[in-house]
Amino acid sequence: YEAIIKEANIHAKDKKNNWFLQAPPKDNYVNLYPAWIFMEKQIFNKKPEEVKLDELCKKLNKKPYGIPKGVFPLLFTIFYAVHQDELFLYRQGSFLPDANTEHFDLLQNRLDLFTVKGLRIEGIQLKIIKRLANSLQTEQSINHVVKALYSYINNLPDISKRSNKIEDKTAIAMR
Repeated sequence: YEAIIKEANIHAKDKKNNWFLQAPPKDNYVNLYPAWIFMEKQIFNKKPEEVKLDELCKKLNKKPYGIPKGVFPLLFTIFYAVHQDELFLYRQGSFLPDANTEHFDLLQNRLDLFTVKGLRIEGIQLKIIKRLANSLQTEQSINHVVKALYSYINNLPDISKRSNKIEDKTAIAMR
């Protein structure tokens, strides 16, 4: 904590003396800013694709970043916390709608099991997300809307999720 998070000024206090996590400042001597920007570019690319965390770690381990393998999971966890409304974490190809401490504990040792996808929404898409969020009574972010939809679908009766007696092929494909 002292050597990385505190010294890099990732964990900081606001004007009201409340603690929060933030991207590492550009001018900080710990110099995690370039690695942070690289992660943003890799994860928030124009075409949303899953990024393998073990491959991202290997890239950041090399020059010019030099992020040690043991530091990457910590840096990624903070990155996830800062961008959690725009990130989707997957374990072995399965979306984790509620990533929790157990997932991040496992991530520390098994990066190969995890991928992440970043998605920034703007324009008409953002308006749609806001309307869905209002309907689902959740926060106005893509991540919260997806979580609410997952919860809704998972709570449907089994017959609704498994029935083959649906004539509309679009409805079957969506299910």
